[in-house]
Amino acid sequence: MNVENKILERHSYEFKKEFLSLFRTYHEVTYTCIDTVNRCVHALPSNYIWHLQYWDSDLDRHLNERLKHTMSYWGAYSSEHGNTLKKLENGIKKIDMTCYDKGRFELFSVSFRTDMLLPDLFYLNKVKSAISHYATRKIRGIDGDNIALPLRAHIDSPLAHQTAGRDINYKKFKFGDISLSELELETIRYLLELKSIKEIAWLHCCSATAEKNRIIRIKEKIGCANMPLSRVFTTLKKYGIIAACLGTYIISY
Repeated sequence: MNVENKILERHSYEFKKEFLSLFRTYHEVTYTCIDTVNRCVHALPSNYIWHLQYWDSDLDRHLNERLKHTMSYWGAYSSEHGNTLKKLENGIKKIDMTCYDKGRFELFSVSFRTDMLLPDLFYLNKVKSAISHYATRKIRGIDGDNIALPLRAHIDSPLAHQTAGRDINYKKFKFGDISLSELELETIRYLLELKSIKEIAWLHCCSATAEKNRIIRIKEKIGCANMPLSRVFTTLKKYGIIAACLGTYIISY
């Protein structure tokens, strides 16, 4: 679908200029509002050419894939997404952050070159509210109707998104087919710091038993039930979870 639009092209340039410091770190950011009631889509991309390629490839028809989880890497989607992403630039990766409220999905998508670390994810979660506010003003402005696009995808019932983006304890991070909560990721990071279960429990304000159960659930999710931590860490590294949790920490195992 050809979505060339001079008004959106101008807004895209202004968006990138407004958040210039963000784009020194990340390759591209796109804010998308999906209105399931009025069946329309408003997108504000920092990379206008990528926006054109996305719609020209009819990836919008697969939009439902991107709305199933609060956070998900593009590697978890169908091959059409990966093939289109390669057109942007080799080596580029992409992550989506999604929230839902009263018939509207907000989709915050970021392209990056290096591995996304846990501090990066937390930072993006904070900055997306500022971008959401900026983009919403643009959409509700006089040009809003002129940049609206049709919602051509079937969108599943958003029951799984009722709490998305509202409470940090419910936030999920997806690595392939593995979904982990923020508390579970923190537990992994603390284990990498060689903290004891008692220390981690104290940091999480819970009992040691509750923390042990959390570690058991993590092992079960990655298929390492009853396995030693060395085997667990190897599997976590395979899925890119270690890279996300390490931040500035360096550890050998």
